Amino acid sequence: MENNVNELKRALINSNWPKCIDLANELLSIGTPDAKEALIEGLKVKRHHVRTASIKALVGFNDKSVAVLLEEFLSDPAYETRIEAKKGIKALTGRDVKTSKGE
Repeated sequence: MENNVNELKRALINSNWPKCIDLANELLSIGTPDAKEALIEGLKVKRHHVRTASIKALVGFNDKSVAVLLEEFLSDPAYETRIEAKKGIKALTGRDVKTSKGE
């Protein structure tokens, strides 16, 4: 399983839209701590599609501690990523937050 997670992480990091969505969802379906860490690595990728897909999948773990990670993405350069972070924080904590652009 760990090997599969590593392969999926590598694929996610190097993917483009829409493939990144499938890869992030596959990691979510595995549901292990290693899979969660792989998605956290996806947050560091330059392509906003990967960051956005990683955020959405991380929220699926339903772990409130992830909300802290998402806060920095409220000021992401990409609109989609900011909005996904905002929605994720709301889903995990119930808090309504604004992005750095006031969205």
